[in-house]
Amino acid sequence: MRVRGLALALLIGMILASDSAVAAGRPGVEALARRVRDMEGRLAELEQALADRTQEGSEAERARRRLTDAQVLYTLRNYEAAATILFDVVDRYAKTPAYPDAVFYLAEALYQKRDFLSARRFFEKLVQLTPQHARYQEGLVRLLEIALHLQVFDRADMWLERLAQVPRERALAASPYVRGKYYFFQKDYERAVQVLAEIQPQSPYYFQARYFIGAARVAQGRLEEAQGEFLQLVARAPRTDEERRIVELGHLALGRIYHEQGQSKRAEEAYTQISQKSDLFPDALYESAWTAIRAKEYRQALRRLELLVLAQPDAVVIPEAKLLIGNLLIRVGDHRLATQWFERTRDEFLPVHRKLDELLQKGSDPGAHFRELIRKNLSKFDVSLVVPGPADRYLRGDREIGRFTTLATDVSDLRRSLAEAESAVAKLEKALAGPQRYHVDPQLGQTRAAAVQMSGELMGLRRQLAEAMLGVVAEVSSADEVRRAGELARRRVELEKDLARAIASAGAKSRADQLRAQANELDKRASDLAVHVEALRKQRAAIEQYYAQTKKQQKIPQAQFDKEISEVKAQEAQATEQLERLRRELAEVMSQAGEAEQEVSVDDQVQRDYSQVVKQERELLGTMFQRLRGPIRLEAEQVWGALERSFVLDERLKALMARVHQLLDVKLAEAQAVLVAERENVRSYRQQLDSTTSETEEVGGGLLLDVLRQTARRFYDIVVRSDIGIIDVAWAIKQQHTERISRLVREQRREQKLLDAEFQEVLKE
Repeated sequence: MRVRGLALALLIGMILASDSAVAAGRPGVEALARRVRDMEGRLAELEQALADRTQEGSEAERARRRLTDAQVLYTLRNYEAAATILFDVVDRYAKTPAYPDAVFYLAEALYQKRDFLSARRFFEKLVQLTPQHARYQEGLVRLLEIALHLQVFDRADMWLERLAQVPRERALAASPYVRGKYYFFQKDYERAVQVLAEIQPQSPYYFQARYFIGAARVAQGRLEEAQGEFLQLVARAPRTDEERRIVELGHLALGRIYHEQGQSKRAEEAYTQISQKSDLFPDALYESAWTAIRAKEYRQALRRLELLVLAQPDAVVIPEAKLLIGNLLIRVGDHRLATQWFERTRDEFLPVHRKLDELLQKGSDPGAHFRELIRKNLSKFDVSLVVPGPADRYLRGDREIGRFTTLATDVSDLRRSLAEAESAVAKLEKALAGPQRYHVDPQLGQTRAAAVQMSGELMGLRRQLAEAMLGVVAEVSSADEVRRAGELARRRVELEKDLARAIASAGAKSRADQLRAQANELDKRASDLAVHVEALRKQRAAIEQYYAQTKKQQKIPQAQFDKEISEVKAQEAQATEQLERLRRELAEVMSQAGEAEQEVSVDDQVQRDYSQVVKQERELLGTMFQRLRGPIRLEAEQVWGALERSFVLDERLKALMARVHQLLDVKLAEAQAVLVAERENVRSYRQQLDSTTSETEEVGGGLLLDVLRQTARRFYDIVVRSDIGIIDVAWAIKQQHTERISRLVREQRREQKLLDAEFQEVLKE
């Protein structure tokens, strides 16, 4: 017995020395049993959560959750992110109830991004596959708006017919307006008037409808009816800034009608209703000058044109306005000032014409030259980058240049989006192939991490229970059994250390959590900074616009203003650079967070060896336990029961982990399949974009060449007319001198006759 007791003491001492976590004050059996019960409760919660997820993880439920996420992003006007999620929903969940809504929101997000071609494709899918959908009419309206924007009308009649079939009481407010606008631009004026007349005053499109009705009557030559429509329009009080602008358009239209009818006073009254802050003010001022000229009120026309040149120096009509001022000065007899106006106009536009002419003569193929200019500047197209100033400010108002600028912006946005998509695909491929692939489903990843952590706890708890059990059964065991138990315990401890290192690497998420918190903070800062950059941009644009509108009254010199604007631009550039730096830092931190959460890397042989040792130790302790009798058995039963429950816990944890891995593997397979498809889509989109980019460069180069030729001819005409004006002044002066000389000659002859008559009278006397 003394030998057995000595062996037991040496065995327990060895076990205690092998693990510093086990101290002399080892927990009692009751405490260990409570820990087993606590782990059983926690494991039951994990099992229930996984069971609930499995039940809720149906395809329809997943689609609904994804759609909800996208709707939140759409509401926040993050159309790019919303479209990314919605593409996935539309592609993978076509048979779920969420599919129609996903198609609509995807089409609408693409429309808001100005990706009209893609938006048209999904709106068509919506109205063709789900005609009973609540958004059906909105889809038809958007399709007509896109047709007008793209000037592609191949299916427009079909959409119009479907909109017309909607009962009036169920029709959207926008439905008749878009139909009427479509008919107007198709020059079917009578049908346009018929549809637009249905729109009632309470409709948000009432002002637009009445304006189009008036414009249709003008196009038909029915000016009296048009005048009545515009008078009704301007008599209404506008409710929004958009309606206020439509009222100003109505005043402008009335001024033109009155001018056409020869009613100069009424035309002048209509033009003066337009605010100086309105973008319509230059047109109104220029046209009112012509009204004064028609009424032969030349000095009044001069005052209006001079005001226009001072208040709106960059208006498109400024060159013609300056020539008109010179001609009016000839009319009023101020030849010196007229000459100055003509000379200044000629000196201003002659260098521009020469530069344009030089630009148009570059190389043997000017078209190729401009295509190259477009290619180099397509990513951020600006007329000022390819044409000399101040010609660019007159080109900005050109309609075709405006359309091409929009197209170039769309192509640039698509190129940037594709680059982001390619980068995202590459990152996802790396993520799905690396340790962080289990984060494809964060909830399952959390369940897996909790199960791994519990496995580590259970391993330590089972070790303590085994030691407690050995302490009880050692008194009735042989020396060989005690020695064998000691060897198994020592081997188990060694294997536990290997397993503990793997579990620690998998379960220790502190660094990853810190990195993800840091990433969230960076993301917040980046969002705030993006808002700041946009605010700076809008602030700069507003300051420039205000200064241009109030330049005559400003006391700030142009040089000082330019300096301050340059400082604002520098702040804007600095904030933009900081934003890009934050985004790069965010991407790096996210990558580090993924790498920090390492996968459990347990050698299969170690796991098998550990399971075998635990099994052998369990069998040996069980054999020794069966020999116990009397009071000592009652004590051992409590320990043995807790130990057996720990083995059951281990089996349940293994089953839970197997189920988690099974679900994760399914998610990984789905993600990888989607990734393969999206990679192919991105490749196809890249090919299409490259083709479209080439066409854009070709069309843009030709368009820019044609517009520049027209502008060069315009400036040439202005220079020639300036020279003609100078000649007209000289001729007027010559005529003035000639008439004066003729008058003097006539006076001389008359005086001569009088003298001759008097002399004859003297001779008679």
